Amino acid sequence: MFRLLLLNGHAYQTLITREMKEKTLSAAEAVEDTVRWLNMSGLPEGEHVRGVVSRYVQERASEGNIAIRQGGRFGKVLVRLNDQRMFGREDRV
Repeated sequence: MFRLLLLNGHAYQTLITREMKEKTLSAAEAVEDTVRWLNMSGLPEGEHVRGVVSRYVQERASEGNIAIRQGGRFGKVLVRLNDQRMFGREDRV
């Protein structure tokens, strides 16, 4: 992709950002959220999995709430166009 941008005369810049967010869930919401994430990762949902997750959450829950931190590193590419009107309104008609 980057070679195509350069061949077409476009400049580009890459950014790597680290983004984090934190949310507080009740124990029941944390169990449901975790089971959903495990299911998306290919682990089949079942009573055994739900029981393991539920026991783990109950052991860690302080005052019935769980703080969950999500995030990671994300790459972004900014493309600088040679002609700023390339995607302007007059060109869309």
